[in-house]
Amino acid sequence: MRSLDQTFTKRTESINSIFDSYRTLYGIYMGALKTLKINPNTIKALENAKNSVDYEQQKISSQLYSQGFILLTGAAEALLKDIFICLLKENFTQISTSAGVNFSAKELQEILATKRNKKQTLEELSSALGDLTVKKLYSSKNPVEKINFQNVNTTKEILNRHFGIKLADSVYLNAIHKYWQMRHALIHNNGIIDERYVSNTKKVKLHEKSEQVGSTIEVTKSSFDDATQNFLKLFKELDKLVNESGLKCSLISVSQNNTDSP
Repeated sequence: MRSLDQTFTKRTESINSIFDSYRTLYGIYMGALKTLKINPNTIKALENAKNSVDYEQQKISSQLYSQGFILLTGAAEALLKDIFICLLKENFTQISTSAGVNFSAKELQEILATKRNKKQTLEELSSALGDLTVKKLYSSKNPVEKINFQNVNTTKEILNRHFGIKLADSVYLNAIHKYWQMRHALIHNNGIIDERYVSNTKKVKLHEKSEQVGSTIEVTKSSFDDATQNFLKLFKELDKLVNESGLKCSLISVSQNNTDSP
């Protein structure tokens, strides 16, 4: 079974193909230019074309990485949601009472009636109650109960409130906090930096001087690769914390320490 970081890698591997084809074409052009042996005028014309290609490549590269970044952060959010739902369904009896999950008598009667008629196992009953919990949480209009994984502090609070899973403050979590701000600006503000972005990135001391209100967010290969690595660190840490807590989740691998024979 894959670990969470491996699962994230698998889910996002197609994103890199967006860049690979473009890098390949660009590399072929530049390689061919270096090996050409033709007259000076043609070489000069090709060098001018190279400058144009370099300029366009930079623009297209930034646009591609911005789109890839949106897909990457979206994949991270989706995996966090899947982990949360998995934990609810497979560990219903261990949900913390502080989560405040409440059911009506009618809802419980319907689930218990199904168990009696179909002779459900305890695991199946837990899954049914978990399903109902998911529906209630995601339909809730109460901000406290609303489930949203587009914010680091909210993610930490949700995992702690429901399962006692505590993500410690870290450099990589601060970086992920900034990624959510970048994603919000790219999707909802055409990549334009506003006061909200500046305020939120300053909170984790990751605001850069070049990020002024009205300027445009630029996603480079370096920043995209950094984001990938930091999300991998998050999922690796979650994998470890869930294993240590004794909770079950079919998305999460069992740690080596738990599987080694004495």
